[in-house]
Order: sequence, then C-alpha cells, then structure tokens
Amino acid sequence: MKQKAFTLIELLVVVAIIGILAAVGVVAYNGYTGAAKKNAALAQHSTIAKYAAAEFMKCQLGEEYIFGVKKSQSNSSTAKCTVLSVGYGADPGLHIGTALQNKLNNIFDPKGSAGNRRLAFSRATGNVPNCYANDRVGDNGCHFIGWDSALKKLTIYTYYTGTSNPKKTDIYFD
Repeated sequence: MKQKAFTLIELLVVVAIIGILAAVGVVAYNGYTGAAKKNAALAQHSTIAKYAAAEFMKCQLGEEYIFGVKKSQSNSSTAKCTVLSVGYGADPGLHIGTALQNKLNNIFDPKGSAGNRRLAFSRATGNVPNCYANDRVGDNGCHFIGWDSALKKLTIYTYYTGTSNPKKTDIYFD
C-alpha cells in the first residue's frame, strides 16, 4: 500500500508563501492604522475649533462666563467675556484644554510611557499627564491652544505628522 504525503519542498514553498502574505499584511495594517490616527487627530481638531467658536458665541449672546467655568472658581476671571473682549489678562487655551480633557484622549499615545492615561492637550488643569506641544513643535496627537491677546485670536495647533507640521485654525473673539 502506497501512502501519499507532501514533500519537504512543497511544505517549504507553502510556508514561504504564508510568510510573504503576512509581511504584506503587516505593512498594509500599519498604513491603515496610521491614516486612522491622523484622521482621528484632525477630527479632534475640528471638535476643538467648533467648541471654541461656540463658547465665543455665548459671549455675543450675553453669557458672563464661558468654557464651563463658574464665577466662584479661582481662575474664573480669565474665562469672563468682558476680560476676553479686552484681550489682555485672558488665556482661554487652558480653559478649553481643561473643559475637553475628559472627552479627548491622545490618539497616538493614549497611555503614555508610564501606562497612565495621557491628555490630548498640552495645557489643562488636573492630575492627568499632558502631552507636549507649543506653537512650533509638539508630540503627535497633541493639541496646543494659543491666545494672541493683541489680536484676540485663538489658534489651535494639532500635531499629527511629526513634530513640526501642525494643522492650524484661527478663531477670532468678536
């Protein structure tokens, strides 16, 4: 009775084909996840811009304080519409980061190097570690919100393709 079986060469060819397919799959998967992270960071950028514009509009509608800040809070004067209308003495970037810190995580590094939750904002109050960013450089997935008091202009910087090419959006208070 003659038994049929695969030869060693046939098995090696099958293993080589599976290896090639796996290598191509890993490269494609990394490309898909990279594009998804970039798109998620840009979606966060849009959310922040819409939130800031809506909060600025509240001042036009007669609200006294914006960004979820209450009059009784120690830092409330920097979120007061009359202070923002002058431009000086205000810094809405910190308030926006604090208001949205529980809604937006860092897409590229959600846990940070220590394994703890990491914020998507370079500036926010609380005990959660912030990411690093300013108006020139920043970590991927990090948002920096700058305030030009002379122009009463809020600029949102979102880093997603490296440390020096952020998406920028300007929102004017008035």
